[in-house]
Order: sequence, then C-alpha cells, then structure tokens
Amino acid sequence: MQLISSYWETERLFVRDALLDTDLYGLQKLWESTGYIGKYDGHPERKEDDMYTDLTEGDLPPGGTKEFFRVQPIFVKETSKMVGFITLYHGYPDGYTIWVTFLYVNSSKQKIGFGQEVIKQFAAEATKSGFHRLMLTVALKNWGAIRFWSKAGFDRIGGIYGDKDYGINTFAHLSLEKSLV
Repeated sequence: MQLISSYWETERLFVRDALLDTDLYGLQKLWESTGYIGKYDGHPERKEDDMYTDLTEGDLPPGGTKEFFRVQPIFVKETSKMVGFITLYHGYPDGYTIWVTFLYVNSSKQKIGFGQEVIKQFAAEATKSGFHRLMLTVALKNWGAIRFWSKAGFDRIGGIYGDKDYGINTFAHLSLEKSLV
C-alpha cells in the first residue's frame, strides 16, 4: 500500500502533512470550533490536547498503527492561512480503502466550495496511490454533512450504527462510501 502524497494542491488550496511544532495551535483552534457538531453526534467535548494526541498517537481503528494515520491541514494558496484540516487512515477496513476520520473547513470559509474542492482532489490523490474507495461515518442528525458527502459522491451506505430509537438524547451514525474505480 502506498500512502497518499504528503503534499497536494487544488485550484485554490494546498494540503500537506501537519507539523507538530508549527501547526498544532491552529489545528487545535479549528478543532475546538467544531464543538457545535456535538448536538448531532452526542460528543460536544473538545479537549485542549485532542489535536496533540492525534498528531503524536493518531486516531486509530482497531488494530491500527500510527504510520497509516495522517492529519493534513488545509491552507488557502493566496494567503497561506490555515482554513481547515482532514484526518485520515490508510487501509481501513481493508488495504484498498482510506477512512476519512474527519474533515472540517472553518465556518467562515464554508459554502464557497473549499470542502468539495478538497474531496475531489483527495479522491484523485487516493486513486493515484492505488486505493479503490473512501469511507467515513457521519451523524444521522447532521443533515448538512449528509448533503455535503452525498454531493461529493459518497453514495453507498455501508451501515447504520448507534442508538436504535430516535430522540433528543439518542445518536446514530451512517457509514458512507465512495468508489474510486
């Protein structure tokens, strides 16, 4: 398995592997700004060391190893300003799949196409590296995210996980897939 490139570009953005010493602060601030997602997935807590843990240990699937996990900040080419990040795991649940563990674009930069631009090029980078599909989970209550991922071509449901009954304090996730072949 070949990992995706440590640096890649879209028309307006560049994406690269995170650097602990220079990117940690910006990544953590972006992460903390995602707390609103908790109303959809039941996890509103954002700890001050979450990004440090991701950068040093990874967010790993069962049996996963750090070498296959990446945090990649997203920067605007014109200003070199960090506006988001993507985290991913190569080779889960099988050797031909990349699992997108999280994608976020700063709320002030949403609705201008950055997210779709990133996913389109990310899929191209994954294909170049020999991967056959992308997968992720999204909270069932997060309709905006479901619409985003559907528009990005994640059109196959892999499963539904979580609470069985709907309620204010119940949560479930949808596993979505995008074929690259």
